[in-house]
Amino acid sequence: MLFSLTENVKIEISDENGQVLEETLFEALRPISLSCRKAGNNAIETESVNATFGSILRKDNTSIVFRPNRRRNGYLIEAQVNYRPSVWFWIFFVIDILLIETVIGFVIGMGATLGLYFYNKKVVSESLREALHNVIRNME
Repeated sequence: MLFSLTENVKIEISDENGQVLEETLFEALRPISLSCRKAGNNAIETESVNATFGSILRKDNTSIVFRPNRRRNGYLIEAQVNYRPSVWFWIFFVIDILLIETVIGFVIGMGATLGLYFYNKKVVSESLREALHNVIRNME
């Protein structure tokens, strides 16, 4: 499942501001992800944003790219999130299918597995959006 977030930062376009924006993005993303690295010019990659116990059911990779946006007098930040089920999700899913004999076990198991998976998608999205808003507040 792919989803993206975009934000605009209204600052003067310059090499210096581009470097400051990259450093600010990196510093905002490092505390909320297990892995954060620079991936070339104007790009940062993160893994496992805001990981908790329920995160064993998901795997997420985020690629954040920023570029000058002359129409809006600043920079456009785009975060492309690749959010997918982990191996543990499929293990629990198969167990839930095997519990289909007992309706209550199936409903509880499947509800917990799918509920945590989609709840964590919301957590990833909100964490990234909050980090991007913090960067914008610091830069403007």
